[in-house]
Amino acid sequence: MRRKFKIKKPFYKKRKFWIFIFLISFFWFLIWFLFFSNFFLIETLTSNEKEVENFLIKKMRENFIKKELSFLFLLNWKNLKEEIFEKFPEIKDAKLKILGFKKFEVEIEKRKAVLNFCNFKKCFLLDENGLAFKEEKDEKLVFLEGEREISLKNEILPKKIVTKILQIQNEFEKMAIKIEKMKITEEKLEVLTDKKYFVIFDLEKDISFQLKKFEIGIKNIPKEKLEKLEYIDLRFSNFAIPKFKN
Repeated sequence: MRRKFKIKKPFYKKRKFWIFIFLISFFWFLIWFLFFSNFFLIETLTSNEKEVENFLIKKMRENFIKKELSFLFLLNWKNLKEEIFEKFPEIKDAKLKILGFKKFEVEIEKRKAVLNFCNFKKCFLLDENGLAFKEEKDEKLVFLEGEREISLKNEILPKKIVTKILQIQNEFEKMAIKIEKMKITEEKLEVLTDKKYFVIFDLEKDISFQLKKFEIGIKNIPKEKLEKLEYIDLRFSNFAIPKFKN
């Protein structure tokens, strides 16, 4: 009996072979289209802060062996945002806005300085959260002196302490009392006025009550005795305690 032999089709005539070729070709086309074509390149990337705009454009050009692969660049926005905060401590927030296809804008919100904090070495600007974000002075702001170490991007004072200091400043302005400077320690806050007397606060206690004691106490001191006033202590008892120079 004669055996029958089935002739195998060449592999290039098989359907699976061409499906495989198609998938491989499509995969490489997709890689080229996403990462090497001009389709996903950013046309414009702007910011309301020029320094940040220059930084972002530089980072975009450095991305993926210095090819402008903006598709990946923007997908990594969260990490890039952290780099912005690291490089620019004065920035409080950064938002990526889509203006159109391949057109983007980075909206920057800067920190607002509320105090100068100075130790025996340097002066820094503090924001409302007590964070030091810039090494410089602003003569329009109150100077707060302290012996603690200061470094950029670190919390120098707790937010609640800053809030109390600003409350004191606002109330003094309402009473038309000018503050020359302040000094803070672990136990107290000393406020030097333009009349050269100190007002001593306990920042761990109710500031509103201490301010009320001061307002009543300072009104009860005759004008002729005000020049001899050395300090008013608000930390103890229910009354302001004045001390006069000899």
